[in-house]
Amino acid sequence: MAEIKNMDAVAALDAMDAHVDDWRDATKGKQRGIFSFDDVAALKIKNLKKRIYTDIESIPAWKMKECIYKGVDDYEYLYDEWKELNVGDRWGNNGWSAFFKNSFTMPARFKGKKVTLNVYFGGDSLLTLNGEPYQGLDPFRNSVLLTDCAKGDEHYDVDIESYYVWHSNESTVKTLSCSFIGVVDPVIEEIYWDFKAVFNALFMPVHDTGLQELIRAALKEAFTFVNFDLDGEEFKEGLLKAQKVLKDKVYNNPNYKSEGNLALVGNSHLDIVFMWAYKEYIRKLGRTHATMLRLMEQYPDFIFSQSTAPTYIEMAKRYPSLYRQVQDRIKEGRWEYIGAMWVEPDCNLVSGESFVRQLLHGVRFAEKEFGITPKTCWVPDVFGNGYAMPQILKKAGVEYFVTHKMGIWNDTNPWQYNTFWWEGPDGSKVFSIVPPTHFIGTVEADSLKVNWKKYTDKETIGESMYCYGWGDGGGGVDTEMLEYVKRYKNFPGLPKTQTSKIEDSLARMKANATETNIPTWKDELYLEEHRGVHTTKALLKKYNRYCENLYRQAEMFASIAMKYGYKYPLEKLNEGWQMILTNQFHDSLPGSHITEVFGDLCAIYEDIIKIGEGVRSEALDVLAGNVDGSEKYGKPFALFNSLGTAATSKIELPYKDVEIYDADGNKVPTQSYTKLDGTKVLVFIAKDIPAVGYKVFYTKDATVGEATSTALIGNTVENAYFEITFDQSAELTSIFDKKNNREVLSGKGNVFRLYEDLPGKYDAWDIVASYVDREFDTEAGKVTGITTGDVFTVVSIEKKINKSLLKQNIILYNELDKIDFDTFISWHEQEKLLKVGFDVDVKAQKFTRDIAYATIESSNYRHNPYDKAKFEVSAHNFIDMSEDNYGVTILNDCKYGYEVDKQRMIITLLKAPMNPDPMSDRGDHYFTYSIYPHSGNWKNAETLVRGLEMNNPAVAVDVKSDAKGDVAGSFIKVDGKNVTLEAVKKCEDEDAYIIRFVEKAGARTDVTAELFSEIKSVAECDLLERNDVAVSIANGNKLSFTINPFEIKCYKIRF
Repeated sequence: MAEIKNMDAVAALDAMDAHVDDWRDATKGKQRGIFSFDDVAALKIKNLKKRIYTDIESIPAWKMKECIYKGVDDYEYLYDEWKELNVGDRWGNNGWSAFFKNSFTMPARFKGKKVTLNVYFGGDSLLTLNGEPYQGLDPFRNSVLLTDCAKGDEHYDVDIESYYVWHSNESTVKTLSCSFIGVVDPVIEEIYWDFKAVFNALFMPVHDTGLQELIRAALKEAFTFVNFDLDGEEFKEGLLKAQKVLKDKVYNNPNYKSEGNLALVGNSHLDIVFMWAYKEYIRKLGRTHATMLRLMEQYPDFIFSQSTAPTYIEMAKRYPSLYRQVQDRIKEGRWEYIGAMWVEPDCNLVSGESFVRQLLHGVRFAEKEFGITPKTCWVPDVFGNGYAMPQILKKAGVEYFVTHKMGIWNDTNPWQYNTFWWEGPDGSKVFSIVPPTHFIGTVEADSLKVNWKKYTDKETIGESMYCYGWGDGGGGVDTEMLEYVKRYKNFPGLPKTQTSKIEDSLARMKANATETNIPTWKDELYLEEHRGVHTTKALLKKYNRYCENLYRQAEMFASIAMKYGYKYPLEKLNEGWQMILTNQFHDSLPGSHITEVFGDLCAIYEDIIKIGEGVRSEALDVLAGNVDGSEKYGKPFALFNSLGTAATSKIELPYKDVEIYDADGNKVPTQSYTKLDGTKVLVFIAKDIPAVGYKVFYTKDATVGEATSTALIGNTVENAYFEITFDQSAELTSIFDKKNNREVLSGKGNVFRLYEDLPGKYDAWDIVASYVDREFDTEAGKVTGITTGDVFTVVSIEKKINKSLLKQNIILYNELDKIDFDTFISWHEQEKLLKVGFDVDVKAQKFTRDIAYATIESSNYRHNPYDKAKFEVSAHNFIDMSEDNYGVTILNDCKYGYEVDKQRMIITLLKAPMNPDPMSDRGDHYFTYSIYPHSGNWKNAETLVRGLEMNNPAVAVDVKSDAKGDVAGSFIKVDGKNVTLEAVKKCEDEDAYIIRFVEKAGARTDVTAELFSEIKSVAECDLLERNDVAVSIANGNKLSFTINPFEIKCYKIRF
């Protein structure tokens, strides 16, 4: 075939270039302002791109079979026979996938030439070559290098699997836009990129306009040698002269030195779920990583970084040939396994113990699979970071922390520091960076320049990190980026660049840091954006908290049961934990995902619960076999408490007509209660269940007396602890605390407020301060009944909230000094936000939030921009506002979004976003929050214990009549009420136990912990259960130690 003069056969590439340019401009958030010369230059560069191909061969029609991708390896085909598809033909529809296949032989005339396959079906595709996954295809990657030197007789079998969408805003119907193999002239290709890189440098921000003038003049001169009317060697001869102009006048210009240093980090930031379900993530990781491996073959300096254990686990399972190549590249040092955590989790919603397990399982996986120990907490896209993280990271051997979001997304106060020491409440510090630009980036001159221009530590640290690659699900690095990487190493006016592993760059940065030359940040890392993720997809938050507490209990009781011969199910518990950790991914647990993902996550949580409850039941059955089973007062059952301190709490048993007696033969008051989900239970108050222990009770068949139901007479209800008063709308106007002779409210309480929620593009993610601008009137609530019994009094209320219905039982206990608000909401809103508030008679400047492994104070007055930005914050078991001698705690069983405005304490209950899931949160919700007024401050009032009691209720287990033991006992007892017992588990690798304590009130404390067996040896270890240091703190079965404010103590114990 003669050399190509008419390139119409590849004209479709123009349309694709336009599409790609739109994406690049959108990524950088701007459209370029082009001068007339620049228009001409851009056109000539596009024409030059077409001349790269000196010969082409069209590929015969493709065979196509369209289908619905229902799950991993599960396809529903839309027809039986293969159809033909030619260039210009259309395929696909919303939600469709397709398989394409073809075979061709390399033309003999291509012998000795560099040859590429150029094909693009639209959407996102994986090309398999001769049976092996080979490369991804998308708008940025439509050319596949077949060979650098063709033999002229190679045969290729090509299979392509395509998904209709590459990103979320594309047409659902696709077109086969090009399909050919082409001979690439390497000289023309190289000069094309030389031109393109120089042209793009025109648009970098410069103080010296002379550099722009120099670049433009060099381009003008170079183009004088480019004659598109010539062909072959004559055309290339001119190009070589043009290249020399660019080299002499621009690339090697001695008058403009590089400014600064950038570490270029190739990455993909591959979201496990987001605008796609997990099943699509499986396909995305194949496409992304096949492409990165091909690029490594073509670009020897290319280094790629990829995080998260599930990515590698799925790759090994689904794409074993790719995985073997990745293993080789990791050994070579060009593929970096980055990130010490199992996934990149949400860092506000998860518990402290979940953070530990993210690190424990993440590091162990990397070591087992690749022989490396990650030293970086890599969380570029998370929505804020908890205050206790520096200590957790440090005690897991993590040296570096990297996040990006605050530096780009803050809506009120621009983030000030790119490198800093992040200090936790205990004083632990970790070297931290917030790079100046996004973790998704192109390698264009203006973007590189902006990064260095914004960088705050040019003189002290001297190196900034620049991440490049298409992210979320876009497929990582592309050819254009790597061509620019080659050319911008020492480019005039740009920072000096080098490709780098993330940890190598961090090590260089840290080596230049001192205690004084970069700032120290002693606070949480609050993202001034995405405040709605504390609330969106409320059921996922409820599942997560239940599972975190369930697995704590299962491990603890399983560990103790080993004393009685139980085999600790380490693998089963780790299987469940790893599912919990995966579901904590930062677009999973926060609720920022499409409808399909929500159902998948709920199903996974049910599997997690099945494993956890199964282990807990097995272990408790063993323990129950070692308590007193005599039937002296009826049929025995034991209540098991997992807290490190004695617990007094409400117990709910499946309803039976029985009476309950304690171990002394005293009848215990009981009351039947029909919960708002229709479940009938028998309720009683169990007092002083021993710490990590049990207490035996007994049941006797008997008729349970019905509680007395009445209508509200007047507007007041009272018991020994409280007198509460309602207005005509069923809102509280008074909560009088009889125990402390104090009014709790300064205004109204339990007031539900419905607001318009239109935060902008990121609907599910955001709550903006202007939500208060439009509050909707709602119908007055009404008291529907009062029920009084031996255990509690229930005031039932009902309220219509726009299209939604609220039912609530306000419960006053005869023997507990708190008020529960047992709540059901049938939620059917769109773009609405529901909050409930209490105006409390407490004068304080700050309030306290329970967070992962710590507590933190926040201002309830918005005097400065930083406090104004923190109008919506996260908390776990409670928030509290206290004076020195009195305070009010709000406890909860599954809520995370809070607001305190002066004296108004507010829980954010529900959102109703439309994007990305128009069904988000619609349906029925059940949850409980409580008001706990108390004397003293929250530390004196044992608020920590109250929150733990609510979220870790005692578990009832039937005791067999032949069981032998005591009627009450404690396996572990911790004497500090400010010190929580966070974990008791079997050591991962040794025949030993791990016991973990945390101080959460900021008080140095001498602690004694009584354990369930005589202690042989004890060592303090890190959170990875390593680096043991023998300590002499054991005496018999007791540990005695001092714990510092907010300190985590982790001990490895042998009995």
